[in-house]
Amino acid sequence: MRPAFHAFLSRIKCVEVGVHSGKHAREMLEHLPTAQFFLIDSYDVNNSTFQDSGKPPKTEAERLTFIQAVIDSLTPYGNRAHLIIKDSEEAAKYFDDESLDFVYIDAQHEYAAVMKDIRTWWPKVRKGGILSGDDCVEPSVKQAVLDCFRDKVMYGNDHPDWIVSK
Repeated sequence: MRPAFHAFLSRIKCVEVGVHSGKHAREMLEHLPTAQFFLIDSYDVNNSTFQDSGKPPKTEAERLTFIQAVIDSLTPYGNRAHLIIKDSEEAAKYFDDESLDFVYIDAQHEYAAVMKDIRTWWPKVRKGGILSGDDCVEPSVKQAVLDCFRDKVMYGNDHPDWIVSK
């Protein structure tokens, strides 16, 4: 990679809201090999996206084991991956407005929760940056995205992603 690109990419600051197992985080870390990622998830046992539907609810002990597995899976990325175990709104307080290049929302899928995450993280995205997310096939997610960005939103070709440039 050309030195100028390497220097530029090493300054990129990204957030993923809703990390769960870390699958998407690892994919993004692989595709942006010098960017910094702040990975935010409360791992709240009462949160609908943390629990697996159709299975018994996770206990606190299972939660801790799950979190440790995520931490272990992020170890190869060293100081580029920062797991922040906090609620989305609480974690957002750690970031200045317009300080992030990319925010990816993949947390709770209920309409109110998606709206809250969009409203919480949109001010944190710098001009020219991107707010994006997953699961736009979920009616509640798609409606929240449309209500916030109507004709500014683009959709992924192969995945249920949504993307908005600021």
